[in-house]
Amino acid sequence: MKAGLRPWVLELALMFAGTGTVLALSAWGMQSETKIPSAKIALADLSWLAGHWINDDKDGELLEETWMEPSGPSMLGMFRWLKNGKVYLYEMLAIEQRGEQIQFLLRHFNQGLVPWDNEKAGPPVTMTLTASATEKAVFESAEGGSKRRITFARESESELEVILESGDNAAVRFQYRSAD
Repeated sequence: MKAGLRPWVLELALMFAGTGTVLALSAWGMQSETKIPSAKIALADLSWLAGHWINDDKDGELLEETWMEPSGPSMLGMFRWLKNGKVYLYEMLAIEQRGEQIQFLLRHFNQGLVPWDNEKAGPPVTMTLTASATEKAVFESAEGGSKRRITFARESESELEVILESGDNAAVRFQYRSAD
């Protein structure tokens, strides 16, 4: 593995190795979106993300991401990963309108909704909407000096791609299809 990767990226890369999920190395700025002030985007503009998304392409593994429609100042979501019918990982997700910013928040949990040790005491992982296009949203943060980026993109009416990146040039891609 590449030296210098942040622990959460290494952990994700190890978890996804052999799952059928695409692991890729990419430059931090690999995608060219138009940077926009998030104040120009309303939370309702992200309603295209709502739905039940699934990846069960590998025997014995199921990855699901589900998003509710925007309501008030938030959209709620969850991620569930099962291996051979057993919980491997949960994530609680939210996209919230906070003043003039739209932010993505997440927390990781093991089975039993036990939070990950490095997330027990502090705030959730938080990223701010920095770019948007038709059916595409990019959230970024630089917490603790480490750049993080998550991109959501509707590839078609029935396909969603989620890309997790770090400033260390690592990317993890999730390819989903609609379960609805």
